[in-house]
Amino acid sequence: MRDKRYIVACLIISLITCHFHIYAQVITSLTPNSGVRGQTIDVLIRGMSTHFKNGVSYADFGQDISVQKFVVSNALTGTATILISTSAQLGLRTVKISTGSETADVNSAFEIFSANGSFRGNIDLLPIQSISLSDLDLTIPQNAPILFFINIYNDNTLKNVNIQVTLSSSSKGDLGKLSMIYNNLAPNAQIRLSNKNFTSVDMNSANGRQFLSDVKALGTFPPDNYTYLLTITDNQGNVLSTGTGSTIVTNPISKPELIIPGANFNQDVGKVYTPFPLFQWFGQNDKYDFAIYEVMPNQTAEDAVRNIVQFKKTDITGTSFLYPSYAEKLVNGKVYAWQIQGKVISAKGTQYLPSEVFRFQYADVGNGGANLKNIARVQIVPQEINLAPGQQFQFTVMAYAMDSSLIQNVTTQWQLSPADKGSISPTGLFTAGKNITTLAVVINAGAVTDFATVNIFSDATLINATSWSMGSMFRQLFGLQ
Repeated sequence: MRDKRYIVACLIISLITCHFHIYAQVITSLTPNSGVRGQTIDVLIRGMSTHFKNGVSYADFGQDISVQKFVVSNALTGTATILISTSAQLGLRTVKISTGSETADVNSAFEIFSANGSFRGNIDLLPIQSISLSDLDLTIPQNAPILFFINIYNDNTLKNVNIQVTLSSSSKGDLGKLSMIYNNLAPNAQIRLSNKNFTSVDMNSANGRQFLSDVKALGTFPPDNYTYLLTITDNQGNVLSTGTGSTIVTNPISKPELIIPGANFNQDVGKVYTPFPLFQWFGQNDKYDFAIYEVMPNQTAEDAVRNIVQFKKTDITGTSFLYPSYAEKLVNGKVYAWQIQGKVISAKGTQYLPSEVFRFQYADVGNGGANLKNIARVQIVPQEINLAPGQQFQFTVMAYAMDSSLIQNVTTQWQLSPADKGSISPTGLFTAGKNITTLAVVINAGAVTDFATVNIFSDATLINATSWSMGSMFRQLFGLQ
C-alpha cells in the first residue's frame, strides 16, 4: 500500500532523518548516562520496538554494577535502580534489557567515573517526542517540563563555574542560550541540575526570534533535530568541560484522521462487502490502538464506543490494519463503529489521541450486485494533488477485474476524510476547503476501495511574533523565574 503522510509535516521533517522504522529491539537513551563508583542512582531507559514488562524484563549493566530493581512504565520505558561498586572498572559499558527471548542493548552507552577524578560534566536529555505550548503554565514556572539534566563531577579544588547550554536545530542553526553561575562548588562534589535551575535565557538572535515565531504559529516545537551543547568554564573563561546531546522532536500531536471504511455518524451508513476490511487512516504517531464495536439502533458515536469492544488491537506501527480472520466475525446487516487512538510521548508523559468514530454496515458479497462482485481493484487518478483553497479538480476512477480487464459503468461512492475539509460531487468533482490541510478522497466500489491524497496549501505567512511575549514563553519552557 502506498505510504500516505501528512505532506506539511514531511516537508519540515525532510530536513532531517526522523521518519523511519526500526524493527530490531534497541535501547535509544539512558538518563543519566554516567555514574561514579559507590553511587546508587536511578537510570531511565527508553527503547524502540521493545516489549518491557514488569516481573519479566531485567537490566544488565555489566560486572560490578548491581541492578537492585527494574520498574517498567510501559513497553518502551523503564527505570533501573543500580549500585555501582567501588571497584567497578572505569569507562564505558554496554547496557542490556532482556524480556524473555527478546534482547535490547546499546554499546558504550553508560560511563563509570572515579569519585576523585578530574573535573567533568555531561548533559542528559529526556526522550520527549512532543513539546507544545499547552505544556506550559506561565503563572507557575516550576511546572515547566524537565527537558535535560546536567551532571557535574568536581576535582579536588573549590571552584566557581559558569554553565551554559546552547540550543540549536538542524534546520535553523543556533537558537539561543541558557546560562547560570554555580559558586563554591566543593572539592569532589557531585551535583545534578535541570533546565529549571538556570537563571537566564537569550533568544534574541534572528534564528531564535524566527524559531519562537514558529512555535507560536504551530503551537508546538517545529519537528526537527535539536542539539544541546553544554559548556562549563571557570571565572577566567577557561573551558573545563563540554558535552552534547540531541533529540528528535516529531510533535505527532494531531489526532488520527480516519479514511476507510465507513464515514462519521453525520453521514449515511456506507456498506462494506468483505468480511475482512482494510482499515486505513492518516496519522503521525509511532503506534496506534484499534477498536471496533457493534452499533445498536439510534446510538450516537459516543454511545457506540461505550459498548463492549468486539475486537481490539494495540500498538499498531503503521496506518492501516486488515481485520483478521481470528477476530469475531462481522454479521450480515449489522452496523459497526471503529476508532483509532494514537500514542505519543510528550513532556507530560504518554498521551492518547482519539480519532473521530466511523461506522459502516457489513453486507454479504451476494448483496453487492453482480457488477460489484466482479471488481478486483479500483484506482483513483491521480493519486496525489496539490490545490489552493477553493480550487476544483475532477478525479477519475478505473475499475479492473481479476484478469486486469477494465470494467465499465461501475456504480461508485465518493467521500472525503475528513469530511469537512472540502466537498466532492457524485461524479468525482472535488472542491478544496478554505483551510490548509491534508485529506483523502475515497472511492468505494463494492468490496474494494482506493483513496487519493489532497494537499491544500496557502502562501499565508506566519503570525508576526512582535505581538506575543516570546521571551516569557521560553522562560517558562525552561522553568526560569
